[in-house]
Amino acid sequence: MKPLKVFIFSDLYPSERASIQSRLNELQKLIALEIISVESHHRNYFRKAQLEAPGWIISRDWRGALHFLSGAESKERLIVSVLACLNRKVSVWETWFQSIKGPLPPQIRLLTHTTLSHKFLRELEGVPEVQLDFLPLPIPQISAFSSGSHFTVGSFCSFVPESNLHFTLTLAHYFKKEGHPIQMKLIGQGPLRNHLMKLIEELELKEQVSLIAPKDFRSWEKLDVALFFPTRVENFSSLLLAVATESAPICAAQTVKEFSLTDGVNTFLFESEETKPIAEMILRLKENPVLLSEIRKRFTQKMQKELSPSSLAVQYLNLFLDKPYFNQNFVRCAL
Repeated sequence: MKPLKVFIFSDLYPSERASIQSRLNELQKLIALEIISVESHHRNYFRKAQLEAPGWIISRDWRGALHFLSGAESKERLIVSVLACLNRKVSVWETWFQSIKGPLPPQIRLLTHTTLSHKFLRELEGVPEVQLDFLPLPIPQISAFSSGSHFTVGSFCSFVPESNLHFTLTLAHYFKKEGHPIQMKLIGQGPLRNHLMKLIEELELKEQVSLIAPKDFRSWEKLDVALFFPTRVENFSSLLLAVATESAPICAAQTVKEFSLTDGVNTFLFESEETKPIAEMILRLKENPVLLSEIRKRFTQKMQKELSPSSLAVQYLNLFLDKPYFNQNFVRCAL
C-alpha cells in the first residue's frame, strides 16, 4: 500500500495535537505515513494532485478543511476527523455544492471521536450512516513534570468561551475566602488569555491562580486534581491529558456516558456547577492522600485499558484499509 497521506491543519489545540501525535506514532509502526502540515500553498491540493491511497484530514473545522483542499475533487477515499461540531458561516461554494450533490461526496467519510458528535452529524446534519465512522482519540504519549510541592487543582483546557473557565476562578475565590491554601492552574492557551489575566488581577487571585502555556504538545505539567467540564464541542482530549499525567479527575456527570466512570471509585462526579459541593470534593481529596492515590490509580488503569494508543492502533489501521473494525465500549454507545 502507498503511504497514507495525513493533512494536519494548524488550528488544533495543544491537547488535540498531543492525542493525534500519539495516534500517528503507533500507526507508523503498522503503515507508512506521509505527514503534511497544511500551509497556504496547499490550497486546492486535490485540483493539482491525486492520492494513490486514502488520505486523512485533521482540522477543528472539517468543512473549512475540505473546502481549502478541494477535497470533493479527490478520487480516493478521504477520512476527515471531526474534532468539533462548530457553528460557522457556510460559504457560497459550500451552499452550491450541497444543493447540487448533497451534504458530502461519496468518497468522503467523517471520523467522529465522541458519541455526541456522531449523533449530531447523523441526526441534525443528516450525514448518511455509511459515511460516518467512530473511534475515540487515544491517550497522549507525553512527558509530565511536577512544579513545586503544593497541592494543585486545575484544568487542561483551551482559553476559549466554551471552556467555562470563569467557574474555575469562582472556585479559587471560594478557597481564598475560606482560607484554604490551594494552588489552581489553568494549563493551555487560546484567545481569552489576556481576558483571564485581567480577571485574575481584578479578583485579587494572582497568588492562587496561574495560567500556564505548555512548552509544546509533548510536555505538560502535572495536577493533583484535574477538573473537567465537557462542552458541546468537546472531544475529551483535555480529559485524556489528565490520564496521561496521572491526575485524579473531578468530572461533570455527563462524562459517564462516554467513559462509564464510577463516582467515588475512579472519579468524583458532579451534576451541576455549584461552587461549594465541588470545592468540598477537592478538599476531601486534599485531606485524604490515600483516597487521592486510589482514585488516580483506578482512573488511569481503566482509561489506559480502553484508550491506550496501542490498543486502538489496529482499529485505526482497519479504518484506513476499509476493513471492519469494532470497539465494543464505544461503537455500541454511538449506534
